Formats: sequence, structure tokens, C-alpha cells
Amino acid sequence: MKKERISVIIPVFNEERFIKDLLWTINKQSYPLDKIEVIIIDGGSKDSTISLIEDMSKELNYKLITLHNEKKIPVSALNIGLKYAQGEIIIRLDAHSNYEFQYIEKIVYQLTNSKEYCNVGGVAKAVGYDKISNAIAAVLNSPIGVGGAKFRYAKEPIETDTLFPGAWWKEDLVKIKGWNEEWIVNEDMELNIRLKKETKKKIVIIPDIKLEYYPRNSFGKLLRQYYRYGYWRNKTSNKHAESMRLSHIIPPFFIITLIALPLLKLNHLLVGLSLFYLLTIIFFAIKLKDKNNSLFHIIISIMITHFSWGIGAIHGYMKFGIPFKGFWKVFKTVFLSKVRFNKIS
Repeated sequence: MKKERISVIIPVFNEERFIKDLLWTINKQSYPLDKIEVIIIDGGSKDSTISLIEDMSKELNYKLITLHNEKKIPVSALNIGLKYAQGEIIIRLDAHSNYEFQYIEKIVYQLTNSKEYCNVGGVAKAVGYDKISNAIAAVLNSPIGVGGAKFRYAKEPIETDTLFPGAWWKEDLVKIKGWNEEWIVNEDMELNIRLKKETKKKIVIIPDIKLEYYPRNSFGKLLRQYYRYGYWRNKTSNKHAESMRLSHIIPPFFIITLIALPLLKLNHLLVGLSLFYLLTIIFFAIKLKDKNNSLFHIIISIMITHFSWGIGAIHGYMKFGIPFKGFWKVFKTVFLSKVRFNKIS
């Protein structure tokens, strides 16, 4: 059977903590290494990322290319990688992740054995590496923290609207002109929406394809991350109304409600709503608690993901406009129909 050529593209910036393990993991992949090229696109790292890559390059059994990303944003790096890629299949890897040794083989098998798939990925399980990241990881592995992001916790093969990191046919990416660089964040969702429209194919999560994701290890970094997610997600919802989900609406409207109630002198409702919310997250935090994290850190992590995403979304409303078409789409889906993601047999 023919083995397709694979181009692995990896945007990096200051990844000295993770880059060596990632490159060695690729070197141990079960897929033929002579069919793999790895393209690292660096956004101007100030640490030892580049020197570590150079030191390792002679010990690796695959083709390794290092390119420079002058714009310093991941979406630009992805397009640079796509431009230089020689493989028929493009696989994106994230430097903050760990991949099983069969990862590339499994993902290529799924993509090449179904003409219905335009993007294939696995479940990205968050794995902590210190006290705070352990708590953040527990939250990111749960619907209470990531809402409808099924690529974080899917238990069976399922069709979805996006996933991370992903694997595509190069010809499909070229056809839609790659990633849209107007999206500094949420570029994966925006690309996948256009990809599904153009190819008429499916994006699928296969839980048997396993990867581990290393989350932020400070509450400040988590706050900035989810604020940006909420802000840029609204840009996507304005352009692609069909991408909006109920989980995108709840956080900003919850915050707006908390602000509006005291202005309307409905303080008793404010107290009741706040108490209900607090008890709810404590309930979920107790379920997520284990020996590697603390209840307090989990509660804080949940609240940060909710409030920072919601505030970011509100800022997005002011910047990009209110996505009324997206709201109507969610209303019809939730209350007027029984539309849901399809299981993949």
C-alpha cells in the first residue's frame, strides 16, 4: 500500500521547555520516517528553542526544516508551513502537546480510508505538570470548563465543527487558500468552517487517536488565554453564524445579567443567581477534585474560564458587532429543532 508523504507543521515561540520531547516523539513514530518532513516555523524565540532544534537536527531520522515567521503570530506560521510543505497530507502539531507513537499512522489511516473526511483529529487530554496546571487541566477536560469543545472529552467517534490540532489533505487547504490571517485567535474554527463548505466533507474526532496537551500553569495566563478566545470567537460568529453554539452565549449573557440586576434594583435576584452559580461550580469542582489538585484551584480555574471568556465576548460584541444571525441560529437549534452532532459509525 502506498504511504503518503506527510508534512508536519509546528508553529513555535519560546518552547525550550517542550521542543526536545516533541522532536523525539516524532522520531519514534510508527509511520515511515522517510515519508515525514517536519517544518518548524519560529516566531522569533528569545530562549534556547532554536539552538536546541539545531543541536538535535543531526540525530533525527526525518527531514527537519526551520523557517522564520516575521509576523510572529501562529496563523501566519501555519500559512508559511503550508507554502513550503511537500507532503500530500498536512498535520499540525502543537509544541505544548505529547503524542502517542502511533499518532501519525492512526491519523493518516483515518484520513486516507474515508473519502468523507476533510479533517481528522483525536481527543486532546489536558495534563498538568505542577499544582496549578493540574487544576487547570482537570477543568479543561470537563464540559464545565470548555463547553461544547468535544475534542477535549469525546468518548466515541463523532462529527464536529472543529478540532485541534488536525490533519488535512494539502490540496484541500490550498483550494481554500489556507488560514485566514485576519484571525489571530480562533483560526482553526474559521478555517474548518470554510473547509466543510468547500469540500462538502466531514470533520471527525476519533478518540482512539490520543494526544496530551500541557495547559498554562498560572491563572494570569489562563485569564488572558480565555479572554482572547471569547473576543475572537465573536469575530468568527459574525462571519459564520452557523458556527455559534449555546455555550458561546451563556458566559457573556450571565455577566450582563449580573451587571443589569443591581441597576434594576433586583438585588435579591442577584444574590440568588450568584449563590446558584457558586454552588454549581463547587459541585463540579468536588467531582473534579483528586490528589493532584486542590478544590480552591479548581474553583478559581472554572471561574476564570467562564468570566474571562464572557468578558472577552462582550468586548468582541463592541468591536465586531453583535452576531444576531448566530443568536437566531442557536435559538432555532435549541428550541425549534432536534439538530445534533452525528455519531460516526
